[in-house]
Amino acid sequence: MPDLTRLRERFANRLRGRKKQRRLFKKTGEKGHAKAAAEHGGAMRKLAKLIQQKIREGRIDWNGCEPLPLSRRKTRKALRWVLNNVEGVYISSTVRYDSDTYHGPSQRRAVDLGSDDPGEGPEKAAQQALLDHFGAGYFLELFGPAGWYVKDGVVYSGIFPGHGDHDHFAA
Repeated sequence: MPDLTRLRERFANRLRGRKKQRRLFKKTGEKGHAKAAAEHGGAMRKLAKLIQQKIREGRIDWNGCEPLPLSRRKTRKALRWVLNNVEGVYISSTVRYDSDTYHGPSQRRAVDLGSDDPGEGPEKAAQQALLDHFGAGYFLELFGPAGWYVKDGVVYSGIFPGHGDHDHFAA
């Protein structure tokens, strides 16, 4: 979220500028300072809207599943991207306490995506979009119904067993 940090810094700078112009207007009475303060206010409103939009984009609808830890930045980044860019997919599973895979409690880095039309368009589109956007080297695992899968950054032909009806990925 570096964009959000930069936007917040710009907002803080505008706020300081606006306060300075207001102080100068009160001190000198010059209308130019009042106009400058108003311009800062307009820019601040635009920045506030952008900040709120970035915050909304950064949120993840966990769909009732346990959220992944914030330390799993790569997986969360890919998840946020696919949910914002591929229609029809949603989180169907995250942490499983009976598992020693990337879903397990010691790893907590895998996500499963489902749709209302399992194994068809949305999952295939999401799997391909993730590969196209991030590249195979980004993923520890990227499985799904697309006829190929990624394991440890290498693309293999075929469908990984048990993943023909949903997407699974860990980064």
